[in-house]
Formats: sequence, C-alpha cells, structure tokens
Amino acid sequence: MLHTYCYALFLPADEILKSFEEKAKAIELKIEKCEEEIRELIKLCDLLLPMLVNGQDRVERGKRKDEKHNKIICCI
Repeated sequence: MLHTYCYALFLPADEILKSFEEKAKAIELKIEKCEEEIRELIKLCDLLLPMLVNGQDRVERGKRKDEKHNKIICCI
C-alpha cells in the first residue's frame, strides 16, 4: 500500500530572510574570529608552557589596567 503525504511549507517574507541571513553572518564571523584567537592562544601556550616548566622564563605577579577595555588584568 502506497501512502501519500502532503505538507504545507510556509516561507518567511524576503525581508525577514535577509535580516536573518545578516544576523547569522555576523555570528559566523564572530565564531571564526574566536576560533582564530583560540588557535593563536594554543600556539602561545605550546611555546610558553615548556619554558615556564623548565625555568627559562618567569611569570610576574601583579596587576595592570587594560585601558582599551577599562578593566583590571591580574597576572599570576
């Protein structure tokens, strides 16, 4: 026995689709930027961690103010 199914598909208006695409694209760009930053941080960690473990470098304790974002950064 063959069954036939019919579905109604409602599409949003073009302006709603365009608005969604713009917002989705902005989110995709932010994700790409964050992924690139993560890759850079992993490279830095891979470079610096062995140096710290071997005593080739030190991390100084202190605070500094990030003027760009108006926040205090604590270094340990």
